[in-house]
Amino acid sequence: MGNMMARTMDENFEKNKKFMSEIQVIQLDRQIHMHDQLRLRRQAMEIAAAREMFFWWAAFYGTALIGAIGGVRRAKKPGLLIPFVPLTFIVAYQADLAYGTKLSRITGEVIFVT
Repeated sequence: MGNMMARTMDENFEKNKKFMSEIQVIQLDRQIHMHDQLRLRRQAMEIAAAREMFFWWAAFYGTALIGAIGGVRRAKKPGLLIPFVPLTFIVAYQADLAYGTKLSRITGEVIFVT
C-alpha cells in the first residue's frame, strides 16, 4: 500500500515538475516578448521626438534664412549668411535622425560593440 502511494506521489511530483518547467518557459517567452515590445515602443518615441525636434529646427532655419537673405539684399553684406553654414549641418543631422537611418546605425553600433 505504501509502495503504491509513493509511486503515485512520485508520478504526481514528476508531472508537477514538468508542468512548472513548462510554465517557466511560457513566462520567459512572455517576458522576452514584453521586453521587445517596450524596446520598440521606446524607439518609436525617440523617432517621434526626433521628428518633432526636426520640425522646430527646420522652421527656425527657414524663417531665419529668409530674414537673413532679406538683410543681405538690403545691406549688401553677404557675411550675414555665415552663421547658416553650421546651422545647415545641424538641420541635416536632425533630418537624418528623424527621417533617415541614423537611429538604426546607432543601434547597430551599440549591438556591434557589446
